[in-house]
Amino acid sequence: MNLRKRADIFTRLRAGNPQPTAELHFRTPFERLLAVMPSAQATDVSVNQTTGPLCAAANTPQAMLDLGLDRLREFIKSITPRRPTSSRPAVSSTT
Repeated sequence: MNLRKRADIFTRLRAGNPQPTAELHFRTPFERLLAVMPSAQATDVSVNQTTGPLCAAANTPQAMLDLGLDRLREFIKSITPRRPTSSRPAVSSTT
């Protein structure tokens, strides 16, 4: 796809939705990262229900490290019930 075609696509997208909004709730770039990671496997509603309490408990990289994997798993088990390793990217993003 050439540059002109890409520019045309973005022009049409911008015309169709000039003020796009995100369904995910976040206040900081770190909270956005925490919300985006599980959003491919879960609905935005369920991600928001999970990350709200999680971010209240740990909304900085250091707080996430201090929370630890076991407590993190408790927060995210509703959106990753069968994937215990799913919490690793969130903790890994803090280092």
